[in-house]
Amino acid sequence: EYLLNFRGAEGSIIVFSFTGKKRREIPYSGKNVIHIVLENSENIMEEVIVSTGYHRIDRRELTSAVTTIKAEDIITPGLNTVDQMLEGRVPGLIFMQNSGQLGATPRLRIRGTTTVLGSQEPLWVVDGVIVQDPVNIDPLSLNDLDFVNLLGNAVSGLNPEDIEQIDILKDASATAIYGKEAANGVIVITTKKGRLSPPTVSYSVSGNYTRRPHYTDKSVNVMNSKERIAFSREIIEKRIAYPIIDSWVGYEAAYRDYIDGSIDFREFKRLVNKYETMNTDWFALLTRNAYSHKHTVSVSGGSPAVKYYASAGFNHSQGNIRGESNKQYTTSINLTGNYNRFDIRFGLQANTSEKHHIPTDIGAMEYAYNTSRAISPYTENGDFLRYLLRDRITKNRDNYPFNIIEDMENGSYDINTNGTNFQTDISYRIIEGLKAKIVASYAFSNTRQETYHGENTYYGRCLRHEYDHSENTFKSKSLMPIGGELKESHTNRKSYMLRFQTDFNRFTDADHHHSISATIGGELKSNQYKTYTKTSRGYVPERGLIVLGVPGIK
Repeated sequence: EYLLNFRGAEGSIIVFSFTGKKRREIPYSGKNVIHIVLENSENIMEEVIVSTGYHRIDRRELTSAVTTIKAEDIITPGLNTVDQMLEGRVPGLIFMQNSGQLGATPRLRIRGTTTVLGSQEPLWVVDGVIVQDPVNIDPLSLNDLDFVNLLGNAVSGLNPEDIEQIDILKDASATAIYGKEAANGVIVITTKKGRLSPPTVSYSVSGNYTRRPHYTDKSVNVMNSKERIAFSREIIEKRIAYPIIDSWVGYEAAYRDYIDGSIDFREFKRLVNKYETMNTDWFALLTRNAYSHKHTVSVSGGSPAVKYYASAGFNHSQGNIRGESNKQYTTSINLTGNYNRFDIRFGLQANTSEKHHIPTDIGAMEYAYNTSRAISPYTENGDFLRYLLRDRITKNRDNYPFNIIEDMENGSYDINTNGTNFQTDISYRIIEGLKAKIVASYAFSNTRQETYHGENTYYGRCLRHEYDHSENTFKSKSLMPIGGELKESHTNRKSYMLRFQTDFNRFTDADHHHSISATIGGELKSNQYKTYTKTSRGYVPERGLIVLGVPGIK
């Protein structure tokens, strides 16, 4: 209650506000004495609790460099993983997205460059348990900024809708409990758990539209067909030193054939006129507008004794390159209970994904940006026009016929991943301020990669030496006379962790200004990868996993 002496103009508005009270506005009626009563506010200030993975500490009692983020504040439609959502959200966090390809994992740097040869990626911890990447990648490739990791990282299978809070531990004092593994910083994720309430069902949906590139975009500076032919004509007529030609197509091919006498001048002029008006839209042929959508259904609730949270998610993402897509299914279960002095939690996260790409050596997007519009991928009869590439060793201009669309239709790069993580912890309050806790987890994942180049691809023709028409080529030089090539890689990962710890935390004074905290414990953990790779030639997809042999060929 407030009893104030006030003198002012009649009709003025007096505003009263106080921490923990409701704001109130009172019009001044001309009285010199005003009696005001402020009601308590129902919005209680939320206590900020920081999780280090091993402990949950009040932010006011923490002196380490820690950034805490609520997941609901960073969830963005169109972003499918939590590492992508951290961009621009954490002071000092360096985010590097080196590729726009669907599913490419970004690079995160919390402490900058900490090593030259080792991994520079931060350590990921989910509900107090360290999680690992599904495939053990060579650190030299992992740190390469040109390396596009389509396999994902440790948290790629975690649905952001299932995350409650993210804590980024930066300095040495915050990460000391993890030892050398925390040299690059630690990102601690706390998943959602049930709350004391009746059953509550929620549904979240988001969509994303990504426009394909167009030649009218300001960022695309490509000559049209007429400009491209004029450029070639000017170089040849002025006898300017011509760049090295790797592909003899368009004006250059017609001019070479005219000089060699393969065609007459009338045919040469016809071809040039044709190329000047061709204006092939490579972006329309190789890319598409991408539509993606994501759905999550969750249910939560509970009683004072048992609380629960469960969710199921589906995400379908399309890439701008034709044929590229990613389907992912996720599920999460969290059960928490308490009885007498015991607190028990059980958690499960599972995910499966199916990724479809074109082989990385094809480079469809680079081809669309860098290829002349004065050439076409098809002949006048509608067949694939295979451009003749120049062999850099033999200088033979008729080597290795190539067509980008044919390669995309007869090649694929598929990644199928599934993983499951079980976690449980049991804690017992021995006395006030003293608690014993056991944490156990078991995780496994399977990753299968398949790279296929069919017989009607540039890669397959290289193995068959199609450019060499000698009689003995088939028997003496061909490395793949029938079918295509399939490269398979299978990685199985399994890990377990068992930790026992005793925590002591008690204030030494009645005003809660001084406290003593201590932790004693031990941990046993293992992380194991088993990888199997195989290359098969003579593979035909229509006949299943059967490799065809050729009688008489060794």
